[in-house]
Amino acid sequence: MTLPSSGTINLNQIHVEAGGTSNTLASINDSDIRGLIGKGSEVQMSFSEWYGASAASGTVSFLGFSSTTTGGFANGNRTLSSGNKLVVVVSAHTMASSSNTSTNPTSVLCGGVAMTKAVGGVPHYNSVSGIGTQTSIWYLETTQSGSTLISGSSGGTGAQDGVAYTFEITGTTAFTPYATASANNAGSEALSETITVDGQSGGVTIVVGGFAGPGTAAVSGGNLSIDQQNAEPFAQYFVASASNISGGNTTYTVTKTSNTGTNSAFSLHAASFG
Repeated sequence: MTLPSSGTINLNQIHVEAGGTSNTLASINDSDIRGLIGKGSEVQMSFSEWYGASAASGTVSFLGFSSTTTGGFANGNRTLSSGNKLVVVVSAHTMASSSNTSTNPTSVLCGGVAMTKAVGGVPHYNSVSGIGTQTSIWYLETTQSGSTLISGSSGGTGAQDGVAYTFEITGTTAFTPYATASANNAGSEALSETITVDGQSGGVTIVVGGFAGPGTAAVSGGNLSIDQQNAEPFAQYFVASASNISGGNTTYTVTKTSNTGTNSAFSLHAASFG
């Protein structure tokens, strides 16, 4: 059970959340208690740092992706496991013109049930080529299982090639995002970009990115790893995830590792669940 986010909090509550027995001996420097918020031994700490902490032990499974060469959503079926879980769908599209400012997409459905957008925004462009990318993250708590259609609206005005990635998350203590983040470098193209997202100890983080032009990407920071990359004629997309993350802010760096003679405009979005 997640610790209170404000008000009174005591060592016994923290100890129980960390897996200890109520009203037994504990110290704020115990490794299991420090582990709730990713603290090192013998460092200065305040009880307020445990606000909202959780002993979540989230796991994330990548279920696959669909792609499309049109401006429509990349519909496709995914096999969902049994039981209650969080389904997360990540969408990415290429946009053909810097005048295309519609958000992407306007709806995503999991087995016909509307999902909620965690984060996503307008396209970010390479000012030289006029090509941009849009990315967004959607989620739904569900007990659906078996082959399930992931579908959605179009990618918006000017949308071209697109992909949709699907994940399942279990073991978290909540079924809404703990935090979200957005980053882009559309105004100053480069070969890398960073994004910082808050996380709950033991939770899950998902990061989606796209950049104009050909190339491949690498990520660093925390224990994030790329699950899938897709090269389209005018853009590159990737999605990355991490389980059992440390609490607090983590900065992830995305670097273009091929075709490095051409800078890019990155579009990055992240969501953490705990």
